[in-house]
Amino acid sequence: MEQVRIVGQSGGDDSLRAGDIEEIEKAHALIVCHGQTQKNAGLHSDTIYDELLTNKGERQAEHLADFLPSAPTRIILSPSLRTKLTANAIISKFPRADVSEWPIQDFTILNPDKHQNLSEEDRKLYIQRYWQDANPQYRDGGVAESFMGFWQRVKMFREGISRLVPGALVITHGQFMRMIKLQEIYEKPDRNAMDNFHMWEDMFQIAHTARIAMAKGEYIDFPKASHLPPDLITY
Repeated sequence: MEQVRIVGQSGGDDSLRAGDIEEIEKAHALIVCHGQTQKNAGLHSDTIYDELLTNKGERQAEHLADFLPSAPTRIILSPSLRTKLTANAIISKFPRADVSEWPIQDFTILNPDKHQNLSEEDRKLYIQRYWQDANPQYRDGGVAESFMGFWQRVKMFREGISRLVPGALVITHGQFMRMIKLQEIYEKPDRNAMDNFHMWEDMFQIAHTARIAMAKGEYIDFPKASHLPPDLITY
């Protein structure tokens, strides 16, 4: 199956920009993927460096901050360092914005304590087996969570964000954004939903700092990266 990279339009078309700004201003919340990290660029060496943004990642965050037409009513971050680093440029632009941390981190499939001595290839085999088994209730232990647990965490986020006043900016992760969109289509975390989530993970790549607009009725748009010039679009 052909891979699709979801980025929307990029570059400086004034009519597109005007339409995107109007979409942002009307959105109940804006959900954003973090900037490119050293790990994303293949430069990682350990957990700390995995989280650090590359120079491109910092520039992506700066372009996003410049693109925002007004201060968010709240900035919500995951516990991951990469979301906090992505937020720096936005917080500098809007220093009075309230900043809070929510459990909107990425989906952890494997227990790192259990698999820390494995090679990258062996880890990939375990993950492949996990998706082949497609058991929504299976949990690998430790900090790992089941697909059902991840589903419930995203559902709680959607319920929480719907109760806030409009205008929140949420900086999270690609998997979390895919699950938000998946829950528009599937009502429960069964095997079918799990299979399709995995298919989406393989098919659709979300650009770093790409954004989705969430309407009050919880309609979720597809990600766009029109705030970025083409040379800054990475996955």
